[in-house]
Amino acid sequence: MLSDWIDRWKNALREQHKLLFDYNNKRMKDEFAHYTDCPLCGEKDARLHYEKDWFRYFKCRNCSMVYMNPRMNDAATHSFYNSSANAIYNESKFDNPSVTSDFDDDENISNLDAIDRHRRGGGKGIFLEIGSATGHLLKKAKQHGYDVYGIELNKRMCRQSRSVLGDTVYDVDLLDVHFPAEMFDVIYMRDLIQHIPDPKRFLLECNRIAKPEATIFIGTHNIEGLIQRVVKEKYTAVFGFMEPNHFSPVTIRKILDITGFEVKEINFRSIDVTIGTMISYFGTSSFTYLFPPEIGKLRRLVIKMLYAPFFCQPLRYIDTHVTPSIANWFKQGSWMNVIAEKRYFPSV
Repeated sequence: MLSDWIDRWKNALREQHKLLFDYNNKRMKDEFAHYTDCPLCGEKDARLHYEKDWFRYFKCRNCSMVYMNPRMNDAATHSFYNSSANAIYNESKFDNPSVTSDFDDDENISNLDAIDRHRRGGGKGIFLEIGSATGHLLKKAKQHGYDVYGIELNKRMCRQSRSVLGDTVYDVDLLDVHFPAEMFDVIYMRDLIQHIPDPKRFLLECNRIAKPEATIFIGTHNIEGLIQRVVKEKYTAVFGFMEPNHFSPVTIRKILDITGFEVKEINFRSIDVTIGTMISYFGTSSFTYLFPPEIGKLRRLVIKMLYAPFFCQPLRYIDTHVTPSIANWFKQGSWMNVIAEKRYFPSV
């Protein structure tokens, strides 16, 4: 059952949290903390944007990048990704594939079609997915005519991909593969860039291995989306263990520009952007919250009264169909799919 899975996952997360944090001072222990300047522009001047489970996110006053500071250092990050908490988190991808497979298939096909439209010729090139999981997208890309490569740090997922796709899927970091320069026609990453501690260095390596005018596809949360603006740190994707950086349309354009890519289009998506969902966030805690704020009985009752009408038709239909469309129209979607093209290789 989903509730049992969440309980097991949260219990494992709490154990990881106890290892990371000094509970007397409610701060990350020095031996696990990496203090950083803005990962986009390098400036130090930033204001506290929000705090969740003692993870602190700042917004750069110079470029508006939102980043965690301190973030987990390499040792702590490695420990987390090899922890029981992360193993439990990944169970659904193996034991309950129906949870994500239908949505992922539709999303993969839509994204590949968008890439093919941009490339005009489509297919027939060398395709790299970074964060390839169990290989669903790579199998679709192969059907589109690409020669496919993947990188997946989760060894169990990597083995599953290799069983279908062969030894062109690697279980090491991008910087440790040492691909030849100008190898790939397409580089694809979905739900990945916000997990990368040093996104500038990462994208510079992507630029090095991309052919001239190669296409790069990035799917990530939009920190300036409507629901993120309203619910702030309550939003599920604000998760300090795994996501040290959060991008907006402005900051994703900036970081791609300085790493040698030109953004061609940004498409917004808003599965969870409904008025009902936003109201519910104030009456219940996000499942990624370990220490949610107390919600009084009166407030909970008011939230339930406000939320109840959104279970009824036609309001529910209008909310689930119209509200996301309005958010996307005003570029306030909770998710953004970015297609960019390599233009030059930066000198720094």
